[in-house]
Amino acid sequence: MDTSSYGARAVDAMVRELGVDALVHGSDLPVIDGAEPALGEAVRVALRERNPARLLLPVTQEALA
Repeated sequence: MDTSSYGARAVDAMVRELGVDALVHGSDLPVIDGAEPALGEAVRVALRERNPARLLLPVTQEALA
């Protein structure tokens, strides 16, 4: 799921229900500013770095083994 249009309370609820690994920080610019939810450094790293890299990087044969 992408967190582009949701506030910190909604993102917190999604983290609690789905887990932080199911979310990425998105943007609806120029329609809505994708404000950073203030949920701590670990959530920021997951939403902006770890999860998008996992989503967008190609899967290698080694990773499947």
